[in-house]
Amino acid sequence: MRKGRYYSTFSAHEEIHQYQDLTLPDTFKEIGAYYYTSIIARKLGHNPIGGELAGKRYHVYETLLNKYGDDVHRVFFGSVDLMSTQLKKPLILYAIHKQRESLFPNGQDL
Repeated sequence: MRKGRYYSTFSAHEEIHQYQDLTLPDTFKEIGAYYYTSIIARKLGHNPIGGELAGKRYHVYETLLNKYGDDVHRVFFGSVDLMSTQLKKPLILYAIHKQRESLFPNGQDL
């Protein structure tokens, strides 16, 4: 069972990377992928594979969603044509930049 969960989680994570805005900073791309992977895993009926850092990354992205709403999704997927999204994008990315070292110690997983 764990092996199947691992492969579904890993596959979902890598598939998400195919749809994100590739011009974004790596830290934002990764925490978004962790967030969406967790959503997919739960929809499949299991907890996502990952340790404490994976959970922390998920929660940071979720906090951004609570603060900035759907603009976070739009930034992640490169749909920034709305003025509100254009204005919030630098704030969203800066919030992640400030937490880079705690989310990716020594560049881990980037």
